[in-house]
Amino acid sequence: MTPLSQQLAEVFLDEVRSLVRSSFFLHRSEKTERTRSELGFTNEQLKEVIESLTAEDFSEIAVELDGSSGTAWVFGKKISGRDIYIKLEISRFSNSGDEKSTLYCWSFHFSDRPMSYPFKSRE
Repeated sequence: MTPLSQQLAEVFLDEVRSLVRSSFFLHRSEKTERTRSELGFTNEQLKEVIESLTAEDFSEIAVELDGSSGTAWVFGKKISGRDIYIKLEISRFSNSGDEKSTLYCWSFHFSDRPMSYPFKSRE
C-alpha cells in the first residue's frame, strides 16, 4: 500500500471544498449535536470549519465497516483549545450514467482521545 501523501490529502480537500456547499450531509449524532451546542455553532459555521481544513489537519484514514461505502478521512481542528474530531467521506454513485458525489460528515465532535497529525510541522 502506498503511504498517504500530503498532496493526496490536499486533492481530497479540494473536492471537499467543492461539495460542502452543493452536496453535503451531516450525520447528527448525539456527540455532534452536543459539541455544536457547546461551541454555539450553526450549520454555516460548521461548514466554514470544514472549508478551512488543510492537509496539516489530516489525522488518519478510517475504514468504515458499518454500511458506509468505503474510506473516511479523519481531520482534527483545534477550537476553543480542544481538538475537534472530523470524519469525512465522499460517496460517489451513478444514476442513469451521471455520476453524483456527496460529502458526508460522519463526525464533528470533541475528540475522545489524543489526535496525531502526520503532516503538521513540528514547532
